[in-house]
Formats: sequence, structure tokens, C-alpha cells
Amino acid sequence: MRLIIVLLLLCPFALLKSQTLTLGPKIAYQSVWLLNQNNYGMSEMDYSVKAGLAYGAAISVDYGEHWGVQLEYQRAHMGQNYEDNIGIPQIFGVNTVFEVRKEVDLLYSQVPLMVRYRNGSDKAVFLGLLGPQVGFRGATTISYQVDGVDIPFQLIPGSLYPGLDQPELFYQTLDFGLAGGAGGEFYIGRNFFIRAMSRFYLGLTDVNDEATRGAPEYQGTRNFSLGLESALGVRFGETQQRTWTRRPGR
Repeated sequence: MRLIIVLLLLCPFALLKSQTLTLGPKIAYQSVWLLNQNNYGMSEMDYSVKAGLAYGAAISVDYGEHWGVQLEYQRAHMGQNYEDNIGIPQIFGVNTVFEVRKEVDLLYSQVPLMVRYRNGSDKAVFLGLLGPQVGFRGATTISYQVDGVDIPFQLIPGSLYPGLDQPELFYQTLDFGLAGGAGGEFYIGRNFFIRAMSRFYLGLTDVNDEATRGAPEYQGTRNFSLGLESALGVRFGETQQRTWTRRPGR
């Protein structure tokens, strides 16, 4: 949180030397994944498609014609859905195969700080973004259905880790990774624009709580998302049309 405050305080000073500033809201629809699931020693389950919404705002500073930086804040639903036919004698004490559905929903406050590259005309530009992102996990849900019946969290997986009595305790608070995207900005007049991009995020840290990492052949679980983003914005500063001049002697 201190890092975010410092970055926000530095923005006005950066503007003193910058050419232009852009500011506006954004929204994204993403396919979200938990790579390398942690199923707490039970049989691994098949992945099922899960979509998540992300929404927030972006502020950027461009230094010259091509390069700049972009700082964002967004709320994003991450997680994963699973479904499979598995045996879970650890829970019910019987060696029977059940149809099991599992859903993990993780709500993050995410702050990416990315380098911007722009290239194009006054009406439309290509835009590329890449940089680090930190996420702060908030509301967390872990839910199971066994043969179509909702199973209380205290049975699966709460009974396996008595010290972890709430879903949020199964996951780390902080998540670090790499964010980026590619797309375009399309201008309405000289100051207003619509942005359309493909976006991705790849987590680089294990999001599981340390107490749940003892299963055989354990691998760290990482957040991943891939989706489409749209944004509206306004551009301040140098917005004059480009002019081209012939060099002397040509």
C-alpha cells in the first residue's frame, strides 16, 4: 500500500516534464485460471472454464511520441472452477466415487505499473503495455457440490486443516506477477479516445497458504487471466496535429 501512495504522489512531478497525460475508466472480461491446482491431497480435478470481471481506472504519462508509463487500479475476480468424478474416502469414510464440483473465487485489488509504447496516426494508435503488478486479495469463496448437494466448507477442505477455519486463510494476501496487453486507442477529436485491448496477467508467486503445501508432488499455484478490455479516456497536454517538414536540400 505504501508503494501505491508513493507512486501516486510522484505522478504530479512526472507531469512537469511530460508531454501528455491520459485518464479514464476501464472494464475487462477475462478467462481466469489457477495454474497448478492445490486439491489438498485429494484426487486432482479437471479444470472448467471460469470468467471474471475486472473494472477500474488508468492514468498514463507519455514522454515524447512513443514511450510512457501507465498506472492502473482495478478490482478483479480471479479463481477457478473444477469438476470431476473422484473418490473422497478421507471425508465420508467410504470408498465411493462422487461427482464433485468445486469453485474458487478470489477478489483482488490489483495495481499494475506498466511501460507504454504507442505508434500511429492522430486518429488511431497501436498501444502495447508491459510491467509488474501487485494484487491484494480480499473476499474469498471456496465452495463444493457433491452429487449436486452443497457441502459446507467445514467438511471440504476445512476438516483437513483445523487451524484454517475461513476460506481466505487458504490463500496468501499478496500476489505478484507480470501484466500487459496490446491493442489500440481510437480518437474522437483531439482529446477523447476509446481504447480496445487484449490483456493478460501471469502470477509469479504461489498464492496458497504455506500450511496447505504439504501434499505429495506439490506445485505452487499461480493466478492467470486472459481477456478483452475496453476503456474511455481524455488526453491532456500536447494534442496538436503532427506536421511534417521537408529537410533543407530535399
